[in-house]
Amino acid sequence: MAELYRLDIRKHRNILEKTEIEKAFSEYRIQKIKACKKQEKKEESSQPEPYEPTTEDKINQLDSQYEQDKKTLQGYYVEFMIAGNAAGIEAIKQELADLATQYDTDIEA
Repeated sequence: MAELYRLDIRKHRNILEKTEIEKAFSEYRIQKIKACKKQEKKEESSQPEPYEPTTEDKINQLDSQYEQDKKTLQGYYVEFMIAGNAAGIEAIKQELADLATQYDTDIEA
């Protein structure tokens, strides 16, 4: 009977040890999952927000594009003047007027 009692105690102890190991492993997994979630949140929050140009940046970009287009048209104007092409000169004058109108419209928006 004492042998049987010892076997039961050993069996019970083994069951307890297995249960404690499983419990410890389960706690480890829970901690690991929490750490991963915490890291994911940290990575999400550390991502910089996309750059949104300010009104000043937009105006500067419009100014730059307008000046570039205006210089190109002025170059064509000079070429037409040298060539004596009256129709070309009038077309460039209209293009410059349209460009100025478009620029004013874009700045107001």
